[in-house]
Amino acid sequence: MGRWMNERMSKVHQRQLDVLKKELHLKPDQEVAWTTYDKAMNAPLEGWGAAPKKDLYKLTTPERLDAMNQHMQQMQTFHQQRANATKALYGALTPEQQKIFDTQTRRGPGLMHCDRD
Repeated sequence: MGRWMNERMSKVHQRQLDVLKKELHLKPDQEVAWTTYDKAMNAPLEGWGAAPKKDLYKLTTPERLDAMNQHMQQMQTFHQQRANATKALYGALTPEQQKIFDTQTRRGPGLMHCDRD
């Protein structure tokens, strides 16, 4: 993705987090969990994009497979960090806040304009 699109998506994502935080009406003892969650959700994945194609073409097939495997492992680690932070925040919420969280986070990438009720 281009830099412009990444910046635009980051701003949209941050607005969504800001709305979520406002709607949750967090208590002071929940702020640490929120901060950890917010940090995890905004953390960039180092080397997110695949290696430039011109570099991949220089690799042998086993080297390309290893590079793809390493990339998938990075993505898995990134996802797990986000999942852990999300579960920690969710566990710190009251049942009413959990319902709000479930409703607000139900939509995923590409589903922003789609209700799934």
